[in-house]
Amino acid sequence: MHVLVLRQVVFVIEFKVGSRGSNAQDLDQVIDYALALKHFSLGE
Repeated sequence: MHVLVLRQVVFVIEFKVGSRGSNAQDLDQVIDYALALKHFSLGE
């Protein structure tokens, strides 16, 4: 996983080797990352 901060926007980038697309599990993982970053930045 890579994190890019540009101005006040955080981009989380993950490359899945050998993957040709995305599925529901990938979307769930993105949401989990976003929530973890949100709660981490709030100090909770």
